[in-house]
Amino acid sequence: LSMLAASDLGLCACTFPTMVRLFWLGARELPFDFCAAQMFFIHAFTYVESGVLLAMAFDRIVAIRDPLHYGTILTHSAMAKVGAAILVRAVLLNLPGPILLRRLFFPQISVLSHCYCLHCDLVGLACSDTQVNSLFGLVSILLSL
Repeated sequence: LSMLAASDLGLCACTFPTMVRLFWLGARELPFDFCAAQMFFIHAFTYVESGVLLAMAFDRIVAIRDPLHYGTILTHSAMAKVGAAILVRAVLLNLPGPILLRRLFFPQISVLSHCYCLHCDLVGLACSDTQVNSLFGLVSILLSL
């Protein structure tokens, strides 16, 4: 439950600086490195959140199916390993995204349509071949299911 709260706070914290720039300062342009970092963290925290919800569902299944063996099946070390696996999955699924975006050509950093950067939005702004990036987005979505 603490990982779910931390992922929600992280998701809010990574969009907050852009919202301040956009709404208070009126700056609709964003440097590429900042946008790529924000995109990485938004997607990573989203994957962490979905992984935590999956782990919570598994926890409830074990509690309902084997209530007397719950303490021996889901020990603290087992839950720590599940949490570490969730974090590693989130990082590994999102690490290629900003790296692949670096190779694309953007005419100039474009005006934001909303207060956060997403992979599909940045791929749509690129002026070069985006097939590899589109394939990465598809594979990333399929692996996150």
